[in-house]
Amino acid sequence: MTSLDRTNFVEDVLSKTTLEQYLELIRREWLASIQLWTNHRELWAENGDALSRIYAGTGALNTSFTRSGKQTLAGKHSFAWLAPASIV
Repeated sequence: MTSLDRTNFVEDVLSKTTLEQYLELIRREWLASIQLWTNHRELWAENGDALSRIYAGTGALNTSFTRSGKQTLAGKHSFAWLAPASIV
């Protein structure tokens, strides 16, 4: 995992925590919304890809983890393939 991926992961956690705290105050029932959290994960995965393209010239290496909460075999393969390109 590169520093860009780690940063995006931390931002994802902070964003989710902040949103949960906000929803506790205004719309507690939305906390159980599967669609809300699916959209949140997708938003942060897209954000990570966009920022990585700007800074490193490749997509984020860990979007499978951001999107699903677990690392897939395809994600590991993508990391192995793209990691050298992001270092150059």
